[in-house]
Amino acid sequence: MLRTLKPITVIESEAPLVAAPPAEVTIGIVDFGFGVSGTISSGTQNVRVTNKGQQEHEAFLIRLNPGASVEEFLDAFEPGTPPGQGRSGFPALKFGGEDATTDFTPGNYALVRFVEDPNTGAPHFALGMIREFSVQ
Repeated sequence: MLRTLKPITVIESEAPLVAAPPAEVTIGIVDFGFGVSGTISSGTQNVRVTNKGQQEHEAFLIRLNPGASVEEFLDAFEPGTPPGQGRSGFPALKFGGEDATTDFTPGNYALVRFVEDPNTGAPHFALGMIREFSVQ
């Protein structure tokens, strides 16, 4: 599937900043792992992602197709259609956290980090940065 990139214009606003709603789920990132606290349920959820590792991290959220595993998804980076769809991602976090509102439909999901480790050159998912979970 081809995507079209379109330019955007950012303008200054006088509107006051609005605080993020309280998180219902927290995804904690450490070096080579993810922790999830709270219950991820079907529907819209406020998610807080925090980086407690020594490296800059990110999290990519994937909704797996019925019956597919995260291993099949990662193996599908060959020509063809992967067995899952990217849902959202959380940008590279040096320290601190990021808030997002995400709509979860029932199914199996995975959190994955694709970026290479600066010390080994291996993608972080190969070093254990994969977390599968189900939403009812």
